[in-house]
Amino acid sequence: MATLTCSDIHGNINLWRQIKDFINPKEDKLICLGDCADRGLDGWEIITDVLCGVHEGWITYVRGNHEQMLINALDDYINYDGMCDYAFYLLCQNGGYETFTAATNDGFMPNWLALLKKTIPFYVYENVEKKKIFLSHAGLSWNTIRHFENGQFDKEPKEMKDYLQKELIWNRKHNTKYKPSEFDYQVYGHTPIPYIISEEEFVKNPEALFSHDGHNINIDCGTYATNTGILFDLDTFDEHIFQIK
Repeated sequence: MATLTCSDIHGNINLWRQIKDFINPKEDKLICLGDCADRGLDGWEIITDVLCGVHEGWITYVRGNHEQMLINALDDYINYDGMCDYAFYLLCQNGGYETFTAATNDGFMPNWLALLKKTIPFYVYENVEKKKIFLSHAGLSWNTIRHFENGQFDKEPKEMKDYLQKELIWNRKHNTKYKPSEFDYQVYGHTPIPYIISEEEFVKNPEALFSHDGHNINIDCGTYATNTGILFDLDTFDEHIFQIK
């Protein structure tokens, strides 16, 4: 039995099928860190498939910024009789036109949307070595992560919760050093590794990016450009690399 995580598949259905075929749903668990859609053609199909896995009990779905943009756009579409406004244009600017079109052509879209709204903002996993891992879509600075220690997030006022939820899906600042914390590691996506170390270097040696003395683990492979994905084992820290040639 393995507990695995992946992130930022961005509509690459062939990559998703490879990852899914590797996992044994009867024994393994998958924590999906969001951005299943956009910048690829089949994002809506992947989203609904992941939501089926949530229903079956083997997937935990952590929301990404692309899920949030889609939720906002579909809410407008439903609430304003098919009107496409700012949320729709923001989604399209970020590669979401195909996802939106597929969703609005799906007669069960309101039901899927209700399930998509139940995706969670973060997840905490304690592995076999009793190490606590904080999982979110975008990752946080080690200053900000203190708001999640010892259940503090649930005690925060609404304004702070709203701010933290935005940070969980949009943050790109990981510029503070690791500080002793309830959490030993954090795993996230959102910022493509090829943007940090160069696409050429990453394609030659695709792997997760460890930083902050090994406490930060970025698993975003820039899939839409590299056709590569990582399935990361949260107990062994093994990396399973998948590539579409």
